[in-house]
Amino acid sequence: MNQLQARVAAFSYALIIATVVCGASQAVSALERPSVNAIALDKEPVLDGNVLDDPIWQPHEPVTEFKQHSPDNGADPTERTAVLIGFSEEALYVAIVCYEQDVNNIRTSNNGWESDSFALILDPFNTELDGLSFSTNPVGAQWEATIDGGGRDWNWSTKWTAKAQIIEQGWSAEMRIPFTSLRYGTREVQSWGVNFGRVRVRENEVDHWAELPRHQSITRLDRAGSVQGIRAPEQPKNLKFSPYGVASRSQDDWWGDERDSAVGFDVKYSLSPRMTMDFTYNTDFAQVESDNLQINLGRFSLFFPETRPFFLENAGMFSAGSIYQTLLFHSRTIGIASDGRRLPIDGGVRLTGRVAKSTNVGMLLMRADGSEPGSKSDFAVTRVRKNFANRTSAGFIAVNRDDGSSSNQAIATDFSLGIGDRVDYAFTIAKTRSNNIDEDDHAYAISGGYSSPNLSYFAYYGEIGAGFNPEAGYVPRRDTRTIYLDFRHTHLVENFLGMREWIHPIWYSRTHNFDGHLQSSNLHLESWFTLRNGGDFWVAADLNTEGVRRSFSIAGVPIPAGNYDAIEYTIALNSPSTKNYRISVSAVQGGFYSGDRFNAHVGLNYTKDETFSAWIGYTHNNINLPTKDNAFNADLGSLGFKYSFTPKIDFNAQVQYNSADDVLATNARFAWLRTASAGLYIVYSNVESKGAGLGPNRTEIAVKYSHIFDVLR
Repeated sequence: MNQLQARVAAFSYALIIATVVCGASQAVSALERPSVNAIALDKEPVLDGNVLDDPIWQPHEPVTEFKQHSPDNGADPTERTAVLIGFSEEALYVAIVCYEQDVNNIRTSNNGWESDSFALILDPFNTELDGLSFSTNPVGAQWEATIDGGGRDWNWSTKWTAKAQIIEQGWSAEMRIPFTSLRYGTREVQSWGVNFGRVRVRENEVDHWAELPRHQSITRLDRAGSVQGIRAPEQPKNLKFSPYGVASRSQDDWWGDERDSAVGFDVKYSLSPRMTMDFTYNTDFAQVESDNLQINLGRFSLFFPETRPFFLENAGMFSAGSIYQTLLFHSRTIGIASDGRRLPIDGGVRLTGRVAKSTNVGMLLMRADGSEPGSKSDFAVTRVRKNFANRTSAGFIAVNRDDGSSSNQAIATDFSLGIGDRVDYAFTIAKTRSNNIDEDDHAYAISGGYSSPNLSYFAYYGEIGAGFNPEAGYVPRRDTRTIYLDFRHTHLVENFLGMREWIHPIWYSRTHNFDGHLQSSNLHLESWFTLRNGGDFWVAADLNTEGVRRSFSIAGVPIPAGNYDAIEYTIALNSPSTKNYRISVSAVQGGFYSGDRFNAHVGLNYTKDETFSAWIGYTHNNINLPTKDNAFNADLGSLGFKYSFTPKIDFNAQVQYNSADDVLATNARFAWLRTASAGLYIVYSNVESKGAGLGPNRTEIAVKYSHIFDVLR
């Protein structure tokens, strides 16, 4: 390590230590954590969303002591919310009344993100780290998620029911969550962590039952209240069997006209109240929409997220590393070739759950076709994480890929530490083993962060060896040492031009190769203004340096080796969220390698009501480089809509165009769900690619039907 790198590392470590020491002196905010007694129901309510007229709920006193999270943190809500929580022998029930003086202020949509809504947060094991989220809205739409360390995974699904009505007093709803859809302890009488949240879109207001400071979200389970006196039944050996059948027809330039049909199934079995096994055979993802197109204006590989349901469920359990640095395991390496082709998946098994109260374990075994004809690839992942008090955990992950002729292994240990209420610290160290690679096959990262309502800062230092090679993961670049520093200060604004907050984000990143060569650096300076009505705007300047060792090309235009310094300026705004439409506009102007670039983006989202929503987006890049006589464009456009016949029957379509690679992609999907994600899907996709080496033009239509059977419950 040269002198500059030593200084960078020392500064990074010093800042992290200062972060921890500073945070250790901060006392936890003394916000009250409320409690409520669950109601033992003699019989099950009629699930119709009519709470006020239901004699089951009428004798009981609801909880109403909510506080604003935004825009006026800690203030009383502008409208009353009443919640009752009870249980029968088979299910947990939640009754909600969201009062509204003017029902015309209620925003409805089958898309939960665009409507008024209510959220239930549960922490049945009282881990204060892991839990569940159930949400509904005035038309009874349902969306659910798992909570893992403060983040929500919206791809999880389970069987539950919600019904809602718009009433004279506002809107009301009822939730029924079967105990067979939950995991909990074995005590006869239990206490669970719980919180309730309400969103009023037109007023840009968020209210919570258990109060939270404005820089924290409802997923902070260590801030949740509690529900006492739940008498949940002993959990049975829950067994769900979900068979499917799919028929498809495709045509492309390489393989011609093909027709195919297949059957397969998924099985979910509760080995214990805390451990679940999932088995999949002849796995198919015909119902999954196509990837969103991206334009690569750099020299490193793009990241495409996972979209397939089987891999998305409990994905957080197998996560280790960072998307922007390195992932030890990325499930898109299973069943998807590097050129985007789908590869058949024979099947696999996944085991996830808890050992004792606070140790999470996960194991995954999968077999899929390899990229070469006739080849197979086997994948094995083992993950263990032990949770401690106050957002602290220690974990281990091991990943193996074997295709018969070669194998690859990756292992990592990671730690996280919470100090007080405001400081978080993390450390990861990893190593790989590959055929013909036996040097610099390591990676590690250390980071620390401090967060309060007005001030936050974060420091990161990471190293990725040139031989670090997790073949079942994702690594955008190797042979690097990276420092990242982030600082932001928030000013509360009162009674000035409708503003709510004035935020000053500043961050700096710098990446070197091991020999000291500067690969890239970025200094970002920004002023960001958020409005009380949900709108925001910001201006920013970026000072960039790129050290290019080997020439590469962007949209066919060569970028020679060399060092490039540039400054970019950004201005952007989002219109208020209180209307049925939302407009996003941004413009970027500045240097780009040895030339310059102008980037403009406009996006429009429109929601009519619970039946119809549409969106259009266009990103324009005009690039001028001395290696090309004339400026050239690299544009990306998309147009789509969604029509919901009912909360469980919808049709959506999207058209995308990438001018840099001359790709036109069309995707349309009709879905008729019976429960969770099971039901009928009809999917059409078409990709027309004229760019060199981007694969064949392809058209496909597929019909898939699946059903969930409760064999044991």
